[in-house]
Amino acid sequence: MDDKRFVYNLMVCSKNHNNIPIEEFVLVSPAPVDTAAKLSNIYIILSTKEKERAKDLIAAGKQCEAMATELLALAAGAESAGHILTATDNRNIEFLDVLIENEQKEVIAHTVVQRYLQELWRGSLKWTGIKIMFLFFAFIVCPPVWMVFSLPLGHRYNKIPIIKFMSYLTSHIYLMVLLALVAITPIYNSIFRDSLIPRWYEWMLLICLSGLLLFELTNPSDKSGLGWIKIAVLLCGMIGVATHVVGWIFVLPKYWPTLMYCRNQCFALSFLLACVQY
Repeated sequence: MDDKRFVYNLMVCSKNHNNIPIEEFVLVSPAPVDTAAKLSNIYIILSTKEKERAKDLIAAGKQCEAMATELLALAAGAESAGHILTATDNRNIEFLDVLIENEQKEVIAHTVVQRYLQELWRGSLKWTGIKIMFLFFAFIVCPPVWMVFSLPLGHRYNKIPIIKFMSYLTSHIYLMVLLALVAITPIYNSIFRDSLIPRWYEWMLLICLSGLLLFELTNPSDKSGLGWIKIAVLLCGMIGVATHVVGWIFVLPKYWPTLMYCRNQCFALSFLLACVQY
């Protein structure tokens, strides 16, 4: 399939023979489902370059995607869908990731895949949707509940994907609230102050940013697409912290208002980026 000319000629032959050549090529390959998914994406990409045969290439891509969907359904009937979706190709990439990479929306939307993703998402958790929603609200309203479910305290809740997602979302909400309290709607005047000793909510913001920095160092996030926003949120926040520390140690009191204004601008920019990330 790396030979684009061969793939193109295969489409031409298939158009003249009712798509039989493509079907035979897929079915005799070592991994028919994988081949159909990748071939579909190749045809869609080729359609953007070969304008004269774009319509035929798109039709061939849709044909391959339909074959991938049908083959996956048949294979899942004989084997568990999890075995198929977690199988790896020659690049050691799982088939589910291959489907996402090749934008096989029809295949991913199939009932077999969605059922597997739901089982993977909830893990061993058999709670109803209402109960999970109440737990999420408890995370937000009562931070100790969030901490108990997020930390590895001997239970397995912190390893369940949906709990991990709710924990991450809650921490993001807490970060936005703290940024707002420090820089946007402070409880006390943050510009004109007698001392630069951090107040309680400023200490909490420092702890939150430190946790995010530690998490980013131990689990680097994907920088592609909008992934850079997460780094920008952390960077602006740390610049704001550094500005406060420098002013606390080195700057004369008469320059504190200007310094605190600059600090608040950094935190406000971090809040804005956090809203975009949210």
